[in-house]
Amino acid sequence: MDWISTEKHAQRMLDCYTAQDVFSTAGVLLVRKNTLIVSRHIRLFRRHGIKSIPVLQTAPVPQQVQRRLEKIDPSIGEKYEEQFERMTAVFTADQLTRRQKLQDALDYFDTLLEPIRTSRSIFRTMQQLKGHDQYTYRHSINVGILCALIAEVNGLSDERVLEAGRAGLIHDIGKLFISEDIIRKPERLSEEEFREVKKHPIHGADMLQEYETIPYLHSAVLSHHERLDGSGYPEGAAGEQLSEAARITAIADVYDAVTSDRSYHQGATPFTGMKILEEEMYKGKLCSILGIPFLHYMIRTYTGTQVLLSDGRIGHVVQIPQAHIDQPLIFTSNQVINLYEEDDLFIEDLYDERMTLSSDDEAEGER
Repeated sequence: MDWISTEKHAQRMLDCYTAQDVFSTAGVLLVRKNTLIVSRHIRLFRRHGIKSIPVLQTAPVPQQVQRRLEKIDPSIGEKYEEQFERMTAVFTADQLTRRQKLQDALDYFDTLLEPIRTSRSIFRTMQQLKGHDQYTYRHSINVGILCALIAEVNGLSDERVLEAGRAGLIHDIGKLFISEDIIRKPERLSEEEFREVKKHPIHGADMLQEYETIPYLHSAVLSHHERLDGSGYPEGAAGEQLSEAARITAIADVYDAVTSDRSYHQGATPFTGMKILEEEMYKGKLCSILGIPFLHYMIRTYTGTQVLLSDGRIGHVVQIPQAHIDQPLIFTSNQVINLYEEDDLFIEDLYDERMTLSSDDEAEGER
């Protein structure tokens, strides 16, 4: 159970459930325990002078996606949920049905990808998904979407865009063979546990080889943790030994891992994610030829975005300088703030536009 401020960090409550009944100072019941919090509840808490609220787990990932996209394109939310269910089936299937479940998930991916290729809204939605439960399924889908995007902005063919997306979708399939206790462990892994986790690319590649999948998928699964300078795993492959699929998947995997909530850390902002990718490219670990067009696309995507600053103010991103991607220029309160020049001010999160929904809009979305 966590306590969240109704003022400075109020948007963190959205998509969370109340941990207990919430009463006014006069003893009137305002919200019952296990209520999914929406913005009208936050306004209600503020009107009654309630400073903080205890919350429990977040809503399931598919529900979060649907609620965020219902005003933009509800069909994407429905397709995301279907893909999520198919990935869940892959990771929970027995050995007899696993191959068919995997093929079902791969076959459906082009249905999910088609509307996403014409909309940037899904990328902002991906950045704001909360909670670390079901991380593996969510991460698989997100990396699939990102891989397809990286392939597309690099001008690859439609066929290769789909292959790249499918490769990203199943890049972590080898985690099927890693203990759930290790995968979900909230603390730092021991050396022995980390050695076990590092086997997942080999486990996944072995499984795909048995299933006789196309080499493009096999390469991504085996080598998405390899690095161009040879510092990765499981084989320490480097340079020209790494395929296009491996290079694309490595970029997408790092970005989503950094910007997603996990059992042991809260996800970073997309600006921090872009900065880390840039640093890894300059170090010669990730492929800059494929990565820089992706960064340019993400810079365009997040320019103009509303953000929540660490002091509680809301602003718009007006420019993202290449020299310090994680410290853009923000317009707020009739002034432009250069975060690079501010020691104690930073972007807390993307601003959740549902905070400004009217009660009528929310009620319509809940029906």
